[in-house]
Amino acid sequence: MMDAVKYLRLKGKMTLNCQTDCRICRLSRYNNGIDKSCKIFETQNADKAVEIVEKWAEEHPVKTRMDKFLEIYPNAGVERNRRTKAFLRICPISIDTTKRKTHNCSQYNTCNDCLVEYWNEEVDDTNERD
Repeated sequence: MMDAVKYLRLKGKMTLNCQTDCRICRLSRYNNGIDKSCKIFETQNADKAVEIVEKWAEEHPVKTRMDKFLEIYPNAGVERNRRTKAFLRICPISIDTTKRKTHNCSQYNTCNDCLVEYWNEEVDDTNERD
């Protein structure tokens, strides 16, 4: 079973922090199977609420910066480091103007550490919710 922090983070994504229409929210009274508000449902049926959020998370895997890049450039060379994390050998500074001002290479042990962190960062896909 997932921990509370992960549950709250994923629930926030699923519900767009309660900015989504209750009629489509899987935790709402319209969809939770017991016709109770989501707050009551979560309190009285915590296991079921977690199950709903876990199922949603499986159906909506996290997209990383690399995933989005590979949608446009599917033949880009993906490498793996010793921890088997995938990354692209493209320096963030060379393609991301925000990094040119804020990036500090000395905070990383190796370039690969930087690349893994940059390319595996989660990106927002709020327009792809159901």
